[in-house]
Amino acid sequence: MTRQYRKRLRLTFGAGIVLVLLAGFQNCAQSVGGMVTDSTPVSALDNKISASQFRELIMNDLNNNRTIDLDIDSGVAVDESNNHRYCLPLSERDALSQILGQAEVCEPIQHASPSQQCSAEYVFPYAQLRSSGLAVNLGEKRDGCESPIDLCGESSTALKSFIIAALSRIETLDCP
Repeated sequence: MTRQYRKRLRLTFGAGIVLVLLAGFQNCAQSVGGMVTDSTPVSALDNKISASQFRELIMNDLNNNRTIDLDIDSGVAVDESNNHRYCLPLSERDALSQILGQAEVCEPIQHASPSQQCSAEYVFPYAQLRSSGLAVNLGEKRDGCESPIDLCGESSTALKSFIIAALSRIETLDCP
């Protein structure tokens, strides 16, 4: 083998490795309007359970990096970062009870095809509902193919609005 032939062989081999690496790490998801979606549709049905059975609401305050644990029955909320206690007024407890009393938690049942490729995507839950032995992360999404568990229909929007309002004024709700 000549020296020039070996050099050409190394260059060809190196270019081949680069092409294989580039092809192997490409994102196969399609972009639609700034949102990443997957090219293969997922068929989903929902399992539903009543939200009224939950007695505790964990609100994730991502802006202030804290978690507020709210006892729905008593209206006592505890900031888990410093154990400070807050008390929701009766009107706000009633509003929350009304939202959850009429709501259902929808758990999508998904059937992805074995050849489906899902994009890497994680959405942190905006809240968690708890009752004895059961905890549900609302809005959590682990990949691009998954539909998150959440309250069904408009109840999700109502709960998110309640949480935003409660977190924005939680500092003013000291217990007597």
